[in-house]
Amino acid sequence: MNDTELILHATEFRFETVQTPDQYLYVRVRDGAGGKMLFCVMHNSEVLNDKGKWEYEPTPSSRTKSFIKRTRFLREKAIKLALQECLKK
Repeated sequence: MNDTELILHATEFRFETVQTPDQYLYVRVRDGAGGKMLFCVMHNSEVLNDKGKWEYEPTPSSRTKSFIKRTRFLREKAIKLALQECLKK
């Protein structure tokens, strides 16, 4: 299996932040719907939304459809957002 194939099966990525080197952002699989693997960008108990703002992530039974729509992304988009956040100073 090559690197590209491995990435397609990954369910979590970890990125070190520039502003605080020992803090990390995670891109994790969450709430995949209709066979799609959807990812969120996480820091502690917060997730990044589609406006670039951090939101508290409620328990699974309390997550609304609008919350999921705002905070879940395809893999490539989630990684791009995490990298942008990590590079902020």
